[in-house]
Amino acid sequence: MDPFDRAECYRSRAEELRRMADGMRERDARAALLAVAEGLDHHARNLDATGVKFRWGHRPWRRRSEQAA
Repeated sequence: MDPFDRAECYRSRAEELRRMADGMRERDARAALLAVAEGLDHHARNLDATGVKFRWGHRPWRRRSEQAA
């Protein structure tokens, strides 16, 4: 997986945690899930910001088959 595509995975996981938190009755567990979701969103934003800087640069970790696509 391209490291810059991880942001979308983080957002998806954060949304899943928010849905789980909506069903929680225990306040502390709900707060913990929402905190983790916020952390994942933070990482996604950082990856997006990094991706803007390096999106068009040389990425040696990409396989040749991905570059041809």
